[in-house]
Amino acid sequence: MMVAYPVLKRSSVVKEHEFDDVRYTMALLLAMGKCKGVTLRELTGLLEMDQHDMGGLIDDAACNHSLPFPNAVSDMLARFGSQMGEISVPSYELMESEAEIPSLLVGLVSFNSERSESTALYDLVEDGTLDWLESDDFKSLPVPLNQVAGEWLASR
Repeated sequence: MMVAYPVLKRSSVVKEHEFDDVRYTMALLLAMGKCKGVTLRELTGLLEMDQHDMGGLIDDAACNHSLPFPNAVSDMLARFGSQMGEISVPSYELMESEAEIPSLLVGLVSFNSERSESTALYDLVEDGTLDWLESDDFKSLPVPLNQVAGEWLASR
């Protein structure tokens, strides 16, 4: 028997105008990765980020959001002992759009497990799941995000 999964939209999880620390952190991480020319998984290795660092980024999201986005990206790279790459920082609007699906998955995994958002974010980055969401393989599949979250949790 086929199980039907509802298709989640951001508005069903986050009010449209509410600031979301995880979504902002995800946008920041994606921009940092683009500036360094690496995937999220490679970024955490390159910058030697751990779960505690992810929690710090989420905790600091509102403060970082008060800065112009390129400054926040530059400051976070500097915090981890790295400099900007050759690429200029993509716009916040573009990065926020790209961060929508990954941040929803982080929220789903955190909500449906005993993991904090920072643990869920770190685990999903470390095993390559969030990089897979950016792939053409994922984008070509009609797979609802909550099915991905359910299968990811079931395999742990």
